[in-house]
Amino acid sequence: MYHPLLDWRLGRDLLDLLLGRDLNLNRWEESEQSLTKSFAEELAGDPINLDGSVSAIKTGGKLLIVRHPFESPTNGHEFQNLFLSARLDGAVIDAETLFPDSEIRFVSSFDLQRRPGWVLATHLQ
Repeated sequence: MYHPLLDWRLGRDLLDLLLGRDLNLNRWEESEQSLTKSFAEELAGDPINLDGSVSAIKTGGKLLIVRHPFESPTNGHEFQNLFLSARLDGAVIDAETLFPDSEIRFVSSFDLQRRPGWVLATHLQ
């Protein structure tokens, strides 16, 4: 029942963290770009590349920034008072500069891949 939710890449990252290694986000760059492009095409949105090789989707008045599942999650969509990774912090600054009128939201690459309907219903409506 849970097999479709298992992801060997997340398992590898969890093992790295448990062994005291840093989270290697570079391993996810290509996957995040591919997910972003596919999701944007389905929504008639635009895939965006932000500072720090962070992928995002621009649709309507919203900008959906793709994050690693282990990066700082947000509470609802508020991120102003949370500690963001340097990568996400740079992406937010870039996004606010490029799209000052857009509402910025975050979504994990896991949810984008495994629960696209949920992402659409909760983040883009």
